[in-house]
Amino acid sequence: MDMQDRKGAVLDVGCGSGNLLETLREGGHTDLEGVDFDPKAVQVAREAGLNVSVGEVNDVARRDFDVVLMNHVIEHLPSPEEALREVANHLKPGGIFVIRAPNSRSFLAQRFGSDWRGLEPPRHLNIFTTQSLALLAKKTGFRPVEIGTTNAMLQGIFLESVELHAGNRVGQRRALSRLTLRVLFPLVVLVASLRHLLNSSSGEEVCAVLQKEG
Repeated sequence: MDMQDRKGAVLDVGCGSGNLLETLREGGHTDLEGVDFDPKAVQVAREAGLNVSVGEVNDVARRDFDVVLMNHVIEHLPSPEEALREVANHLKPGGIFVIRAPNSRSFLAQRFGSDWRGLEPPRHLNIFTTQSLALLAKKTGFRPVEIGTTNAMLQGIFLESVELHAGNRVGQRRALSRLTLRVLFPLVVLVASLRHLLNSSSGEEVCAVLQKEG
């Protein structure tokens, strides 16, 4: 199944307050479920009429999903291998697993080093590359259908990395100025885009579409 098939069952792991599920629902998907460890976020999702529960993927009873989504979740997990095996248990044979996560070989990761926003210690426990995620997928019963990177979150990661580099906490925006936003950031976009054209593995996020074997 691909996401154009609106009849398939979709599970969003680490769904938060349900923004992605709500987008899918607005797009015509009807068989949607989510799970998140944060009770407050789950309550917000439930108030929006979404089928969301508190817990982790292993707490979800249903095991016949067509698609499982994990958007910026895997980097927070102490055992990604165990999590992927559990996801496989919740998918139909041939089911699709979609992952998005920070890319440790991104353009900004190389430029900012320990100040790169994607590291985010101690909340981020594992940071992946396209290669390491492909290896993990094969080890846990998945066939990589497509693995690449994207710069969709380039602006946010850049601005917050600037703050960290200046010694500020994320969200303070003390180091930012109109010069940064109007002059420096467009240059960063240009360089990052050219770099991505030359090296498709240099985007800020790893994006993987995996298929359950069998």
